[in-house]
Amino acid sequence: MIHVYANKRTHKNIDRQLATSEGINVIDFSSESTEISCAILIRQNENRLNDITAVAARKLTASAVDS
Repeated sequence: MIHVYANKRTHKNIDRQLATSEGINVIDFSSESTEISCAILIRQNENRLNDITAVAARKLTASAVDS
């Protein structure tokens, strides 16, 4: 399971059903500093993810930020 950390502004735009089906757990944070720390950890761990899951995580994150 991959954990994606999102702030209040972006988490409401994430498709939770799609995330769950891709094995991604979305965790909401209201603190931007916490979100940034978690995003760094996710990027460091992304090298260990398989390509399909890594792409899915990036798509979910991009779609939440764009909304």
